[in-house]
Amino acid sequence: MKIRFLPRILAGITLTLGTLIFPSSTTANPNSYICAQLHGVWTTWSPDIEGGRYALVHWKNNKISNWPPRKRCIVVSQRINRLVNTGTFNHMSGGFINGNPVVCGVRSRGGSCTKENTILTLPVGYSPNTAIKQLTDLSYRASGKTITLSGNGNEPLMSTENGQTYVNVDVFQEVLKQIETPVPSSELTPVE
Repeated sequence: MKIRFLPRILAGITLTLGTLIFPSSTTANPNSYICAQLHGVWTTWSPDIEGGRYALVHWKNNKISNWPPRKRCIVVSQRINRLVNTGTFNHMSGGFINGNPVVCGVRSRGGSCTKENTILTLPVGYSPNTAIKQLTDLSYRASGKTITLSGNGNEPLMSTENGQTYVNVDVFQEVLKQIETPVPSSELTPVE
């Protein structure tokens, strides 16, 4: 009679151990960039030290046949996290790789885009500098709010060096905190 309960007990132990060893893929490091959908729009979300998230990129364009919004969101979020983990996502910039316009993450102003630090490949003919400016355009986000840049006082939000535009990621995130209300992480389910 006791043997009949053994399979149930073993199944319960296996399920418990499996949950501990292989946690759900929907839990994300609070300091990582994530891809999650909100109100039907796939978005790459920037972390906030207080536990919320700020929208970095809304992926709405369905015109790229083999790169639908969900896939772009996932891949770009993973690429940013890889750069964050290696300490090379201090600035966003743009450039060309094999003749294709790209947005990349670099350690400092003056850094160049490479295959390894590319975040996003843009459509042929698109200006990387224009893309960077559009990506970080705060005018549509601000809604009449006054923006105060404090940061370390030494670095502007956006600068140009040798014709290449650089955006300081820390200053950009500081500005986002002033003009947007963070979305609580509990409202987002990250995908991988």
